[in-house]
Amino acid sequence: MNSVLRFFLNCPVRSKQVTSNKLHGIPGPGSSDHRSGFLLRGRESDVTPCHLSTYFPPKDSKNEMNDVDYKESAFNSILIVDDEPNNIQLLGSILKNEGFTVEFAMDGEEAMDWVCSSSFDLILLDVNMPDMNGYEVCKKIREIDHLKEIPIIFLSALKELEDKIRGFEVGGNDYVTKPFHAEEVKVRIRNHLQLAETRHSLSEAVAEKEHSNLLMNAIIQGIPETLIAVDKDFNLLSVNRIPNPICDKPTDSVETLQKVFKDKDDVCHRVIKDTFESGAPVTNRMVFRADSKKRKRTISLSTIPLAGPSLDFQGTLLIVNDITRLTELEAKLQERQGFRNIIGKSESMQKIYALLEQIADVETSVLIFGESGTGKELIAEALHYGSSRSKGPLIKVNCAALSESLLESELFGHVKGAFTGAIENRIGRFQAADQGTIFLDEIGDISPQMQVKLLRVLEQKEFERIGESKTNRVNVRVVAATNVDLREKIEKKAFREDLYYRLKGMLVELPPLRKRTEDIPLLCQHFFDTFNKSVNKPIEGFLDQTMHRFLTYPWPGNIRELRNAVEHACILCSGTYISLEHIPKEIAEYQNKSTESPFLYASKLKKEVLIQTLEANRWNKAKTAKALGIGRNTLYRYMEKHGID
Repeated sequence: MNSVLRFFLNCPVRSKQVTSNKLHGIPGPGSSDHRSGFLLRGRESDVTPCHLSTYFPPKDSKNEMNDVDYKESAFNSILIVDDEPNNIQLLGSILKNEGFTVEFAMDGEEAMDWVCSSSFDLILLDVNMPDMNGYEVCKKIREIDHLKEIPIIFLSALKELEDKIRGFEVGGNDYVTKPFHAEEVKVRIRNHLQLAETRHSLSEAVAEKEHSNLLMNAIIQGIPETLIAVDKDFNLLSVNRIPNPICDKPTDSVETLQKVFKDKDDVCHRVIKDTFESGAPVTNRMVFRADSKKRKRTISLSTIPLAGPSLDFQGTLLIVNDITRLTELEAKLQERQGFRNIIGKSESMQKIYALLEQIADVETSVLIFGESGTGKELIAEALHYGSSRSKGPLIKVNCAALSESLLESELFGHVKGAFTGAIENRIGRFQAADQGTIFLDEIGDISPQMQVKLLRVLEQKEFERIGESKTNRVNVRVVAATNVDLREKIEKKAFREDLYYRLKGMLVELPPLRKRTEDIPLLCQHFFDTFNKSVNKPIEGFLDQTMHRFLTYPWPGNIRELRNAVEHACILCSGTYISLEHIPKEIAEYQNKSTESPFLYASKLKKEVLIQTLEANRWNKAKTAKALGIGRNTLYRYMEKHGID
């Protein structure tokens, strides 16, 4: 956030040690413009006063940063800090090919030696390092005056949102999740270096003052963050826009925002008060609030103390940044392990992911077929949230759980007095799902009469509430699911053929777990991470015979049964590893008709199974060999055979 603030309020700050000022736009201590205005107030009093309108370029100033050739650019020096030589080699190769100048350090102490003796335009910093982790290194760097603005991008395999928030709190600008993709790394680096070079260009235009006020207003009004200036009495001085997550409505007035700042119990008041009392800025304080539509939003609040021309404390600049989309996307990426919360990397699941991407934004109805427990509801959610209807509601109905009369009322609604117990008007699920998606689970269990009424909705997009003659029209996408073969029901005259083809605009067939056994280690690890955290036990994983049993058991209850088995094991296990005695009896005592181990020969051990098991055990060779029921030397032979480093 400091990099964003410097873009608008680029005031020089004296520092005792400055090895390079080309990145941070520090014109030096010679400026002495004491006219009215505010200046950024640092932690120390050794600052140079400045007028806010001073640091903006003239009208004809150009910023052609879209296609930067970093071989020609002055902003191309990058320090990579990582204790893994493979990561350094990979990143170094990627960046050097892009024309960057690259140095590297393999621990925190070496990194500090580099930044104190050399000049870098950006730092790629690994989080998990021995002795001094990335958070400590970042914090130390931010304590050095001339390094406070250097962009720091964390390299991390972290899964928890709190850990990423901690990275922002210690001064990080961004993060890349391992395993990283080359294009993502390059784009993030380019963005931060472009912002740094823009800052530098603006600082070079200090002498051009004629058009600064108009340009400043235009820039402030155009930035996505909300900038709010507040004086010492919590009076609002200026604001570029009313922040919706802070006020109740997007159209709320300045007076409403003023009430927020005067409210001593409100988090905005407390953040500003902290700045007043300490005289120091607050950086990226995360706040969770509901907006006018009751949706949960993640807000970042930062402050910068403001001082007048005579260096007396005048107020605070509050920066409000809605980072909901960033946190939601990161959460989804961490949860995905496959595709939109669906766990699995098998060939059959990859085909389903590709199909879902193709049909997500197609308006046709979708029929999901799969055994009980295969994850049909997750498929419906992936279709909805991956489509343009994601802003609308997703309404779920379990058709098998309701009688025919109740189902009709639930789907279409009723009016007061339509039947005994109808004491008020009620809209149905179709009407509630307007502009969104309705998910009809267990569609094969509805009665013939309900099939006729449902067919009309699918064909004409209209219906009547029970007891009402008025026709209602809706714009709804229908996603249905069943665990029975509807074609067999059609042959038995138990299901309408025309309804079947209306529902089956696109068909998604989910394989049972017994046909995607290579996904079992990944699913086990996912459920283990979830439940082991809740029980808070020092369990490290599964014994080899336990994983072997999981891999040979037929799983009639599919993923739901596997999930319950892992939860059962985490609750009962009191040691280091989960053994057969901790899993449900019917699984532990299951005897496979085949006595041959699925891992006996290299030809039997698929590459996908080997990779999934390695990943489930975080690439620990000893644990992987145990899980597969083989020796370490055998594991190395399999890895060599399949070309796995």
